Amino acid sequence: MEETLLKINNIFNERINGITGNFRKRILDIRDAILFRFKYSEVGVTKESIAAEINYDKNIKCDATVYTKKEDNIPLSFYQLLFYDIQKYYTENFTNKNYYKCEILNVTPMADAIVVAVDGTYSNTNISAEKGKLETSMNICSYNVSYGIPLLLDLKGREGKNKEIASLYEILKEEKIEKNVILVADRAYTKYELFKKLADMSINYVIRLRDNCLIGKEISGKQSTIMKYLNENTRIVDSEYEETKILQSRDKKKHKVKFKNKCKLVTNLMDTTKYTDEIIRQIYKQRWSIEVFFKILKTNFKFRTSVERKPDNYAKQYYSELIIYYISKMLSHAKTTSTAKQCKLNKIKYKNKKNGQRIKCPIRYNQSLIITGIFRKLIDNIIYSSLTDGMLKSFFGTYIKNIKNEPDRHFDRKSKLPFSKWYVKFYHEVYKYAKIINAKINNDPDKLNKNLKLLYKDITIA
Repeated sequence: MEETLLKINNIFNERINGITGNFRKRILDIRDAILFRFKYSEVGVTKESIAAEINYDKNIKCDATVYTKKEDNIPLSFYQLLFYDIQKYYTENFTNKNYYKCEILNVTPMADAIVVAVDGTYSNTNISAEKGKLETSMNICSYNVSYGIPLLLDLKGREGKNKEIASLYEILKEEKIEKNVILVADRAYTKYELFKKLADMSINYVIRLRDNCLIGKEISGKQSTIMKYLNENTRIVDSEYEETKILQSRDKKKHKVKFKNKCKLVTNLMDTTKYTDEIIRQIYKQRWSIEVFFKILKTNFKFRTSVERKPDNYAKQYYSELIIYYISKMLSHAKTTSTAKQCKLNKIKYKNKKNGQRIKCPIRYNQSLIITGIFRKLIDNIIYSSLTDGMLKSFFGTYIKNIKNEPDRHFDRKSKLPFSKWYVKFYHEVYKYAKIINAKINNDPDKLNKNLKLLYKDITIA
């Protein structure tokens, strides 16, 4: 498997040698500029710090602006084609069918299926460069859940805010999603015309519905035709599960509270024998993979906040981030299939809990540590086509660490950083449930608003 990884040298080398244009080498060469771009995609670094690092390693003196100007001459198409090369190489050498860690999905109907999750995420950008103003832009992403890799990451800018369905239409129009996939999306994509369009394109889907959805009901007017079609060609799958949390009421007393979480899924997979309700639920559950990918992007790369001003530079940054992410997945796969066998790491791991329970833990790796290692130790050698077998073996032993996390863990989405998104939302949730708990204790739901009354029905205090 190490030999397979070393071919990354050739992929980079061929693309770099294929760059045309007038690139005079005075102090810097074209590979220095490409290295500058890749290293600058890491979170928390500055152009000056990257320039200083390369200068130190090469024993040269060059200002950060020289690196920037040199890199500006490299066309966007280079990064785009390099990403496609890496993506193709990964698909051909590092993927297997039945990738799903969920045993329910490792069945015959899913053997040839490819589950693709689609979602939007926001980042702070600087395209308009208005002083004193926060510019938030929307990005659309499609993620191959079956192989654990992103397929597309596009910046839609400020104009794309709250237009996730319109962005998906663009992807479908450009045929960036294959027709043999099962598309998975959350309730932001509840739109009857979208369901019909996906069916017309022979794309299967599993999408969560909003609570006010009218599918299955008789309606008249403009939507009667499309609703009749959906009533005949889709099915609704109910999903419900219970969870228990320790929450406090307004008087700060703690209570054990049981929640009934309910949602409805719509799908055009009509064969209930092949695609049972439980399979549909598990397909939708795989959507969480794209959220994990967003977390990795925002934690390890300059994705959450970037100060670039040109849209092309954002695209270069995104391709650089995706390429490094793909390389990290290749390294994880190689560790599992080759080095792991020699070190007996491919056996199921167990975690002993304080209560004496022994939990089976699948093999997983600290992806953030791998990405950090690529920035620190490998990306230079990959770009200069000097990656060796010895470097990989050393990397496997130091940066690819097995972590033992029990499956199906659940944590509250909260942040300890003041005024960050999930910090504010968490305290909003605390206040909301304190009101509901008080209403439960006093058996007085009339003071709650209509949204809290709906939650009131599905909550019990143990």
